Amino acid sequence: MRQWISLFVLIAAAVFALGAAPAPDGPTDLRLDNHRLVRAWPQSADQIEKLHDLGAMLLSDHEGIGGAPVDY
Repeated sequence: MRQWISLFVLIAAAVFALGAAPAPDGPTDLRLDNHRLVRAWPQSADQIEKLHDLGAMLLSDHEGIGGAPVDY
């Protein structure tokens, strides 16, 4: 009987500790309503600059001229 009480107290303490964990800073859901994904193959630095001027945010791991497509 004593083991059951110890087990219950241990489980209750674990549940309380998990419930009392601090909330993460900032919003946890990233909403992208009214956003558009654009895949581009820029062929010059001027084209990259124009994409930046339009407010395109880089979503790819890299950004460069020619070669692999770049997501904005």
